[in-house]
Amino acid sequence: MYLVRNSEPGTMKHDIFVSLGSSDVSNFQSPVPIDELNTSTPDLHFDPRHGFIWAFRDGGSGGGDLWETVQSADGSWSEPINMGASINTADDEELPSATLDGTIYFPSNRPGGYGQHDIWVAAAVNR
Repeated sequence: MYLVRNSEPGTMKHDIFVSLGSSDVSNFQSPVPIDELNTSTPDLHFDPRHGFIWAFRDGGSGGGDLWETVQSADGSWSEPINMGASINTADDEELPSATLDGTIYFPSNRPGGYGQHDIWVAAAVNR
């Protein structure tokens, strides 16, 4: 099970963790941070099926950005890569969720919407 939690209460130090469990999910181990995915900035959401992260990392477009990582055969994750200007803006892009074909849905407060955080869609990612 993957989860995000505030690893330093009273701060915005959110990190991505994994907790291994049995197949009947009755016995999970203590969560451990996934070092290759965490930074000193808030890492707020992780979609492990598609490797999408919502974070405020250095090197982004401004605000919260969407990033992508790929899991290797040994279970480790690649360094997250910013999904670029076709997805990210100087505003906030958040909480990426994807369909089985990789089409991404995400809320954003970017210009051109109807309200505070509209749902935007991006075409399937080529992998």
